[in-house]
Amino acid sequence: MATVELEQIDIKPLEKYVVGIDKLFKKLYKKVDIDTQKNLEFSIYYFESDIAKLQKVFIRNSYKLSKEKNKRFVDERKNFNSDMMTSKKVARDFSEENDLIALQENVMERLEKETMTIRRLANFINNERIDNLASAKRQGV
Repeated sequence: MATVELEQIDIKPLEKYVVGIDKLFKKLYKKVDIDTQKNLEFSIYYFESDIAKLQKVFIRNSYKLSKEKNKRFVDERKNFNSDMMTSKKVARDFSEENDLIALQENVMERLEKETMTIRRLANFINNERIDNLASAKRQGV
């Protein structure tokens, strides 16, 4: 059985950002003010920064596993008649690691979608504030 030490991806720290961002969105839903928007932008920045760190871990894991599978393929090739049989053997040997990488990939995709949703809502609120300011200026307030 093959084992490659892969780093774990921990999304627990990201949950506090999501809760904080959600609270800021609720506050902005009631009343749009610049200080809350600034806090929101900083929270989004730190959230995305932590996601980028997790992305680095995922990429390192993927690279490490790919490299190890290639080495194993070369070593095992002499024991089998075909590349397909060798590939199947290597895939079986690294099945746990493949599953972990697939899980991490799904987590990263979910976080990317979450980030897009947060960004979309933040942009909407900012555009709403700008529209209100423009409307007030047109009315001479």
